[in-house]
Amino acid sequence: MKKAILSWVLTMIITLPFQSYLYAPDEGQEEKNAALFKYLMDEGWNKGKPELADEVVSPHCLFYINGVETKQLGPEMIRQAITQNMKDYPGFHISIEDLFAKNDKVVMRYIFQGTFQKLAKPVILHAVIIAQFSEGKIVKAWTYDNQWDVFKQLGFKLAQPAQEKSSPPTQTQEKAQEKKEIP
Repeated sequence: MKKAILSWVLTMIITLPFQSYLYAPDEGQEEKNAALFKYLMDEGWNKGKPELADEVVSPHCLFYINGVETKQLGPEMIRQAITQNMKDYPGFHISIEDLFAKNDKVVMRYIFQGTFQKLAKPVILHAVIIAQFSEGKIVKAWTYDNQWDVFKQLGFKLAQPAQEKSSPPTQTQEKAQEKKEIP
């Protein structure tokens, strides 16, 4: 029994540097994942077909926006996002600037352009998405963008926080101040 365990441990130590190659998807899968992601952007987002999310997104997919996990899961989040963008930015377009795949991840840098209907102001958003695939579907996605830049384009300004009104000092604060004043 000890020999079997020792043999297994040695095998793991020797093959550890090569395990990423052993478990990496074949090159054909990387291209398939990239093509699926591009299909979702071109057909789902740009052509307004939110139902395509069901084909490409896992029901248990987790989404992160600027590092924060969202509460929604799966294709429903993508369907809602596409539908909301179609309403808020009619005729918007996503231009893919870079798209590449490595192992189970696809990375896309893109530019979103549209006119915010309520204010009739054009918006340009630069962003990056990293999508992780498993069995031909997105299982995790991280989006990084600059929402503040969009707000500036829409005319919003950053205001300083209102200053709090100072309350009268407490007895403890008064005693501490007295101690400081004693020479």
